[in-house]
Amino acid sequence: MQSQTGYRQETMAPWSAPNANFMHASFMLVMPFGSAIPRFGLWLVLTLVTLPCTGCRRPSDAGGDDQHLAVEPHSTMVDLRTAIKSGDLQTAWGIAQDVLITHQDDPQVLEEIASLAFALDKKQLAVDLMIDATRKNAFASPVQVQRTVVGLISVGRVMDAIDLLTMAVQQVPAQHESRRLLFDLWTGLGDRHSALPHGEALVRQRQIDQDLLLAIGNTRGRTLEIDSMVKMVDRNESDIRPLLAQAEWQFDRGKLVEAVRVLQTILKQDSQFAPAQILLGRSLARQAKWDQLESWHRGLDDSCSDRWEYWSVLGNWASETGQIQAAARYYWEGTRRNANVMQLWQNLARTIRETSALHSKTLASSPWPQDILDSIQTRITLLERLHQAEQRIATPSGKNVKTLVELVETHAALGRLWEAEAWAALGIRQLHPTPAALTQARQQILGQLRRQTPWQSTERHPALQLDLGELPAAEFSLFRKDADRDRDWTATQWTTPLLRNEATQRGLDFFGRTSDTLDQPGILLSNTLGCGGGALDLDLDGWSDLVFAAAGGNPGQRDSSSNAWFRNLEGQFVPITRHAGTTDQAFGQGVTIGDVNADGFPDVLSLNYGGNQLWINQGDGTFQECSNRFASADQNWSTSGAIADLDGDGISDMVIVNYCDGFAPSTNACTAEGGTITRSCAPTHFPAGADEFWKGTPDGRFVDATSQWSVTADILGRGLGLIIGSVDSQVGLDIFVANDMTPNHYYSSHSTGDAPFILRESAMISGLATDANSNAQGSMGIACWDCDGDERQDLLVTNFEREYNTLHCQYRDGLWKDATPSSGFASSTWPMVGFGCQAIDFDNNSHAEIVVTNGHTDFPVDDEEVWYAQPFQMIRQTGRRKFEIVQDDFGDEYFAAPHVGRALWFLDVNRDGKQDFVMTHQTEPVALMINRTETNHSWIRFELRGTHSATDAIGARVKARYGDRSTVATITAGDGYLCSNQRTLHLGLADYEGKVEVTIDWPDGSTQSHQGLSTGTEWLCVQSQSPFAREFQQAPEPKHR
Repeated sequence: MQSQTGYRQETMAPWSAPNANFMHASFMLVMPFGSAIPRFGLWLVLTLVTLPCTGCRRPSDAGGDDQHLAVEPHSTMVDLRTAIKSGDLQTAWGIAQDVLITHQDDPQVLEEIASLAFALDKKQLAVDLMIDATRKNAFASPVQVQRTVVGLISVGRVMDAIDLLTMAVQQVPAQHESRRLLFDLWTGLGDRHSALPHGEALVRQRQIDQDLLLAIGNTRGRTLEIDSMVKMVDRNESDIRPLLAQAEWQFDRGKLVEAVRVLQTILKQDSQFAPAQILLGRSLARQAKWDQLESWHRGLDDSCSDRWEYWSVLGNWASETGQIQAAARYYWEGTRRNANVMQLWQNLARTIRETSALHSKTLASSPWPQDILDSIQTRITLLERLHQAEQRIATPSGKNVKTLVELVETHAALGRLWEAEAWAALGIRQLHPTPAALTQARQQILGQLRRQTPWQSTERHPALQLDLGELPAAEFSLFRKDADRDRDWTATQWTTPLLRNEATQRGLDFFGRTSDTLDQPGILLSNTLGCGGGALDLDLDGWSDLVFAAAGGNPGQRDSSSNAWFRNLEGQFVPITRHAGTTDQAFGQGVTIGDVNADGFPDVLSLNYGGNQLWINQGDGTFQECSNRFASADQNWSTSGAIADLDGDGISDMVIVNYCDGFAPSTNACTAEGGTITRSCAPTHFPAGADEFWKGTPDGRFVDATSQWSVTADILGRGLGLIIGSVDSQVGLDIFVANDMTPNHYYSSHSTGDAPFILRESAMISGLATDANSNAQGSMGIACWDCDGDERQDLLVTNFEREYNTLHCQYRDGLWKDATPSSGFASSTWPMVGFGCQAIDFDNNSHAEIVVTNGHTDFPVDDEEVWYAQPFQMIRQTGRRKFEIVQDDFGDEYFAAPHVGRALWFLDVNRDGKQDFVMTHQTEPVALMINRTETNHSWIRFELRGTHSATDAIGARVKARYGDRSTVATITAGDGYLCSNQRTLHLGLADYEGKVEVTIDWPDGSTQSHQGLSTGTEWLCVQSQSPFAREFQQAPEPKHR
């Protein structure tokens, strides 16, 4: 059947819609690539033209199909249109050849013949005619420009579409829709550098909407899907540059090997394609392929130095070679290209902290050091605050006056007045009645805004006035090869761990869950975290006992299942909750353990949603509830905690991290935009809870020390995980908090002499706040150990799905880098929701394995790649900062099935010199994994007791020397996600059989050394005394195995 025009409907040219304004009308209705950030009109075009298409050949490839047909010399336009109307397209095409000769400068005729060519499946020729028509018309018609773009995209010629649009806006700067389409094409391709000038022009021309403003502000990774760009290459294999989008997607997800492969293929076709060159350099740097960067650098296009990413790569390269001044210069150069990339400022702050350049000639005329760090810290904080607000405004619940005002004020504080005014105007346009706060904020900005106002103001912004141009450039020939950097790594024989779930056989029967309906979709946020627990030797008999949190009722009420306490009797667990006097039905979340009153017996702090509880060990197997010793708020949602002497006065203090504020998360549910299924609200839907700092007093009470210790966090976190110890290798305890969807926190104090004790939060400039892209992640579990043998503590943090678990390697005291992309496990952890994790040396070969318990927070909806129950993961070390996922069932059916895991902590249940561990779950009882690994490797274990320091000796560092090797470990509290480990240091010594020398750095700064310690022994080390070898009797086998 034919239409009235004589064309078959399925062959109508994509630009030949009945409504000449279809592009404009439809632009406002479509979504970009199906992403979370809606788009204006590009992805309608891509949707229309990614339907099945044939005959996509250029005229030169068309052979006889495009040969001129014989025509009568008197053919006219009338004859052409008559033939088209009658449906005689072949005759019309023959006439068209003659018409082209006589009407080659007529845009309308060229467009009509282009439509005819498309109907005859001569699509490449058709779009070339459309380009010619658009140029002959001097780009005067935006509709014609957009039609031509549609045609180009229909045959996969995205880059030609970009070239056409570039010419259009150069000749007609006020052609806003064409400029917007150009901005979107560059953004969709993955070249935000080329897109930004057009975004800026649109804002200045008052052509604004939320999607544009969010896209302009995005510096942290791809938010658009990639299928449409990949399909462009399927259409047009002669130009594979659109695969840049795929490489960018792979880069963001840690699939760096795949990204490099794609980028090298692109550059083989077009060696000077700058966006691909830059992304290749970033990918190589992320993998620590420093030896390949020299050839990469030699082949760069000159325009690459205009991009901030170029300078970021050079900065990372210089930093790796130890040329810190050069690294600082390069990061600074990057901020000059784009002052709003948080990772540049974070890296610059770290390099300034570690370099003597602060006292060089460049900076000698002013007391810059602290001023520099303060100004940079301020900008980092503002950029993160802006990012958080942008994330909220993109959600249905975040479109409110409070968020809009924060966007306006933060843009203004950053010196980005044009964007600030745009957000204010947008809010006034969208919200009715008009909020007075927005009107007032806009008027204040308009008072400062002038036509000549720069896009980024530098006045009154010290960080933007910094000049490091006189710092030296780097000499990259100083680079050390991979083999040199791995020289300190000693490979030892590794045995696949043999692990058995012996919970039932050993009498450990407990199922602590947050709800009775966790096997059904629609789980409230308050029920997603699970329940934790901890190990303690409550009666000091040398056998680790267990305590578990439980929930299931309503937060703030005492209607949950009771917590549970178990005593370890030579490897068998006996419930003692009632005997111990610890029965309680609070909504339990986590557990932390420590000696709060210095009597030598461990006490327990229960972290609850709605009022925490302190249980004091009476020394006779019972505990007394003493929550009246501190003013725990009844509405706080506490998750993890730690007991440690923070201020060095010999009295234990407490730190408690809180999640969301108030009880709304336990009653409020959300639905996805346009959806009907009730889901948990995102944590950012609710206010964040502040961390708590409690100072112990001589009378056994605790007072709020937040103000006294000057504890402030620029951005409140939603705390889930916690570690306290000597993390940065310097005197004084450090506090690391893993936050959910907000930057992590890192508090430290190095107060000396008579200076007052204060805690400074510095995660942003220490490298612990975010991942390498400056993205705050859904962080939960924490493992703390030395992963690369440099005697510094490294941290692995588990995160939410589509966020790899992050390995923060400490490369200098107090400074960390995200080493995950080059570690080897990033892509394997990407689809998981990681909760509890620990570093455990199962075979005592001196290299710890990482174990992670995974499980989603709710059942997935319409996403086959997401699972509620998820597999347990073990990650083993294969080299210096190199790891791999171990694919094995470890000898137990537990590991062959997925689980909804939560907390994980370690202990030695049966005192056989091997580390065991416990896991809690949402939908099944606890698992007790007994380490049955057969190995001949030796080990040594230490329990430390302070005398001048607090009893638990949190923060003590032990350095053990054995043969020509050494290893360092530290006593920690908090221990990760909702849990507390056995308070001993266990060191695997591989095949070493001699005596061990140990040096202990106590928290008060004193040091002791001991020689001639036997392996295969647990040593009790009391401060200022000789070590004592504890009798070590292995437990009998359980009765029913």
